[in-house]
Amino acid sequence: MSDFDYDKMRSRYFYDVVAPKLSESDKFGGYHYFMQGTDRPWRWDRLPIGEPPRAVLPVFWVSVAYLVVVLPIWAWKKVLKPIGLIARDDGLAGVTQVILHGRKSKPKERGMARGTFKLVRFDEDGLKGQSEKRRLVCVIESGGKLAIWGQEVPSRNMRNIESVLKRGTPCTVECEYQEPAEWAKSYGHTHWVAQDFELRVI
Repeated sequence: MSDFDYDKMRSRYFYDVVAPKLSESDKFGGYHYFMQGTDRPWRWDRLPIGEPPRAVLPVFWVSVAYLVVVLPIWAWKKVLKPIGLIARDDGLAGVTQVILHGRKSKPKERGMARGTFKLVRFDEDGLKGQSEKRRLVCVIESGGKLAIWGQEVPSRNMRNIESVLKRGTPCTVECEYQEPAEWAKSYGHTHWVAQDFELRVI
């Protein structure tokens, strides 16, 4: 129904139904009040002075949703990930980490170093551990074992493990590593690559 037809219908209803119940002195003011009160919802001019237009609240919540949801995703994909501030698989948890606390620094405990290793085969039947702590243990040609760490939850960071699994063995990697924890030495681990360390298959 067009605005003209709607206004015509309201006007006819007022004079046929409402006006007979009003005194002559109240009809003019009553007509104005009736037309304001029955106007369509998107007509802002019928709202009492001081109240916000009805369109303000939807626009406000759309803006809030954009700032909370869309903007972080855009920043993650277009800004933080390309410049390396967010790792490839950190996801929104990584964005939150950077916003609230800054990028986590790489662990320096047990003396981080860099080296090149030729991996001849997978040990311990391949990928092991829980989803919070995945490890891929590889036998080093020169002796010892290289354990590559990653996680699938709460934020996925499996890029080092996946790059070695994709290439397969034998392969050569250049990576940052550290001395393993004491419990792991009894299993023959000699080098650990933490999930945030750099690893490159060459």
